[in-house]
Amino acid sequence: MNQAASGPRRPRLTALCAATLAVICHAPAFAYTDAYGSVLQAVDYPNGTLFGYGLSERRLITVWNDATPVTAQSLGPADLGRDRSRTIERLISAAVPVPAAALRAIEHPLTKAPPTGPGTWQTYWVREVVTPAPGRPANRQFSTAYRRFVQCDPGRIIEGGTLRFASLDAQGVPYAAELNYEQPRVRDARAQRLAAPMEAEFRAVCAPVFAAALGEDSGRQRLEQVLAPPAPTAQQLAAAQMVERLAAEIGAAAASAAPGASASSPASPASSGAQAEGGPPASNLFAIASNRRPSTLAGKARIRMFQDNGLIGGLTNGAACVAPDSRKAAGSGNLLTALTSIGSRPEDQTIGMAPSKQTESRRGFNGYHVERFIDADMPVSVDYGYGGVGSEGGTCPQIRATFVPEPGVNYEAWLDVQREARRCVIRVARILPGGDLLPEPLSPAPECPPGP
Repeated sequence: MNQAASGPRRPRLTALCAATLAVICHAPAFAYTDAYGSVLQAVDYPNGTLFGYGLSERRLITVWNDATPVTAQSLGPADLGRDRSRTIERLISAAVPVPAAALRAIEHPLTKAPPTGPGTWQTYWVREVVTPAPGRPANRQFSTAYRRFVQCDPGRIIEGGTLRFASLDAQGVPYAAELNYEQPRVRDARAQRLAAPMEAEFRAVCAPVFAAALGEDSGRQRLEQVLAPPAPTAQQLAAAQMVERLAAEIGAAAASAAPGASASSPASPASSGAQAEGGPPASNLFAIASNRRPSTLAGKARIRMFQDNGLIGGLTNGAACVAPDSRKAAGSGNLLTALTSIGSRPEDQTIGMAPSKQTESRRGFNGYHVERFIDADMPVSVDYGYGGVGSEGGTCPQIRATFVPEPGVNYEAWLDVQREARRCVIRVARILPGGDLLPEPLSPAPECPPGP
């Protein structure tokens, strides 16, 4: 092909490349949206969005400011378990029906709803007002506002977004907005019993809705029918039996570790860590599975965090959020540390924690661990990111999780990189007598409020 023939095609080729690049850059606009995501999009973007601009979490802030939700009632104090760092009062706004224009824009039959009655979509806000415990600093505490969408009949709740506030009364401008417009999390009371806080919300919103539609007595009966616990599945029954068996074995192991006990008692089986998405359900298993050690400082626990050159872990003590200096606190270093440690394994940083059965097995060529004292009966947050030098390909975005340590207990934290499943999961487990691991229930942790 001569230059004369190829010349005119160059502008067309450049235009084609530019168009291809535009499609690649706008790929998130084609993300799969499920039926419940269409509810959120129809409510927040009734006129649709321009191609390529997509959906923004910041829209939730505008919705919050426009709604100016008026608090209708208090749901009472939140149950924080062992957490003694703060108290939280939960306030719920009056529910309002989703606009008829948004209902008409919803095309999926799963989310169709009549304009009135217990089957229509309604929306409300739950606001958390935080009071720090005496002597506890407020600089790493935050308040939260949750938006929910509910269908009282058949008992369905969509998590419609979360706002985080530096002000403890959830006033002012939120510093973070979290919202999944494609596949929001949905709670179905028919398939799984609602957690206690969400069940309290459902009762507050739906009790008057059922009463208005069916009358007081029939409405009360229908509410209890919707919230009745579903029959356990075979898998759930098997899991419950396993928990009971493990609890018995852990109790025997703890008894054998007591002063004067026989050294020949059997140890409990090893167990993997809990996911940051929630972990196993709470039970007396966690109350009896302790490895208290007299040498541990009063009011403290200890944690061992596994690191390597491509995996960066962070630790935020005494807060249910992740602070900017979490990686420094966890001794994970930075990119410069990773570059200078290629070909060697950094030294472990220990405070005398006994090893677990996975401590030695997790030490790779560049693997090491860091041990730290942490506050007990206060939230502690861990975060991990994966990628960069020594990562063996692939990356994981920063994942954040929080839990409340028990006094005198040793814990381990690590990032479970599941390459075949293309996902990463934070795991935290308490170390049992004999070195076995028991998964610790976790909750998602946001970033801490910005400093002054």
